[in-house]
Amino acid sequence: MKNLLALLTAPPVLAIPIYIITRAMSMEDGGIIPFGIWVLLILFVITLTIMYIWTVLNGMRHWLVPIQFIAQGGIMSVLAIQTGVHLITWVGVLLILIGLIISGYIAFSKGRASNSNQSILSSYDIFESYPFPACVSDKNGSLISISNGLTQIIGKDKNELFQTKVENLIPPSGKIQFGKKMLYVDQQESKDRTWYAFNEDKINSALFRPEMLIQDTETDIFSKDYCRIRIEEEVMRIKRYKRWGVFMLVKINFIYDNEDESYTNKKSESGFFRLFCIYIKNSLRNCDTVSRVDEFSVIIILPETLSEEPLNGVINKVLGYQDQLSDAMNQLKCKVVLTLSHIFYNASSNDMSFNEILMTLNKSLSVYDNAS
Repeated sequence: MKNLLALLTAPPVLAIPIYIITRAMSMEDGGIIPFGIWVLLILFVITLTIMYIWTVLNGMRHWLVPIQFIAQGGIMSVLAIQTGVHLITWVGVLLILIGLIISGYIAFSKGRASNSNQSILSSYDIFESYPFPACVSDKNGSLISISNGLTQIIGKDKNELFQTKVENLIPPSGKIQFGKKMLYVDQQESKDRTWYAFNEDKINSALFRPEMLIQDTETDIFSKDYCRIRIEEEVMRIKRYKRWGVFMLVKINFIYDNEDESYTNKKSESGFFRLFCIYIKNSLRNCDTVSRVDEFSVIIILPETLSEEPLNGVINKVLGYQDQLSDAMNQLKCKVVLTLSHIFYNASSNDMSFNEILMTLNKSLSVYDNAS
């Protein structure tokens, strides 16, 4: 019934009363509209009518008003010029402008909502397979991701827990009992998220269990153990769905004229490496994964990448650290040399474990000046 009512208000139907009113207000000194303008007007109305009907049938009712404004504004302007009613001409132009403004607002707001949802779902999907009890909340304290390990302990479906306030799940004491298990919570803050890892043993702040941590505590990128999980997951996905991807290793080398200086400059090296990791993480797509795998090395997982062009784009972004971190480099008392290597991986590639991939990448490291 709603669709029928909407179709009965299609642009040609509403154009009838507008035509009658305009003719009733006509003046003798009206203008003459060329035949070509009439043809364009008819095509214009037919096109908007098709769009109107399509939006009705697809449930996109938020587009009906702007389409109607634009259609009736065009009809009103042409008829008003012919009949000499100049006031209605300007009303028609105003309707067109209003329709265009509403259309732009709808397109912009929908695009922002789509990007926001994509970002949340990307985080949710990546974290889903993490085997340990853990969860992630956004800056408002709402859960945006929860691992299978934690849902099994809680005994609830993920859909029930999604967007639940984390304070309803984790008490201020930092420990929570599920059945016979007493779990202690390790909390890590990042720019816009908070990560929670659950452990049966109390975690000392100086003695974290690395396998329980999703993020590397020094760099705020993913940890080596999480990288192992993601690579094994990505290899399985590539094999199963006949997809493709790239595994890239990036290593920072600090070169000193005097080797003894390297022992006294560790803090500066670590500080620079942290800035480098943050730069890399912020330069890549949401679906890419950046993990620390060694003291000054990171692995980048690039899904759906099987050609040199997008890979070179990523390499150029990585090499852009020289411009973005130039001030930090100038404070170092050494030379910074970047080495990279990568592996193209597809469904026909040999099965490789995380250790085999890491070993292959380490063996093929080379210095990159630029990528073309």
